[in-house]
Amino acid sequence: MVARGCFLGKEFKEKCVGRKTTEGFVIILKENGIEADESLAVKLQVEKDGIYKKIIKKKLKSVFRKKITDIILQLVERKKVLAVATSGSREEVEIILGKDGLDLKKNFSYIVTGEDVKKGKPHPEIYRKVAKIARVKLNKCLVFEDTGVGVVSAFRAGMNVVAVPSEFTKGQD
Repeated sequence: MVARGCFLGKEFKEKCVGRKTTEGFVIILKENGIEADESLAVKLQVEKDGIYKKIIKKKLKSVFRKKITDIILQLVERKKVLAVATSGSREEVEIILGKDGLDLKKNFSYIVTGEDVKKGKPHPEIYRKVAKIARVKLNKCLVFEDTGVGVVSAFRAGMNVVAVPSEFTKGQD
């Protein structure tokens, strides 16, 4: 973004991490006085995704927390229904959870991405959609969420939420 004349301050993570990528880009552009529209945001997302994929493939296993894998496998063993509700793309889910990534995708019965909803987090649409397709009452869901906007999203959906900040999201209240 610096190459495009945009400065990303400390507030960047608080405002953008956890949102749909295009929504984050619109926020950044507007805050830097650049005319922001959906087509530019999509173009920037494609550019970001290419860079992101290269980084993730190299560093995924070193930044992923083993305890999360342990919890996932324990829940599967107990026959709990697991779902993913991510602002990321299907391609990102495949890179991270697929066979070439952490190989955990098979443990999730439902996956809803930012591509599947109109409104990104903190709007509750993504969590409501997961509950609907899983046929689970909202108040019977337990969400583990690593971003502030995600916690707000799940809470607004009427779900129970546990915040599990990552290295990238710690400090988001």
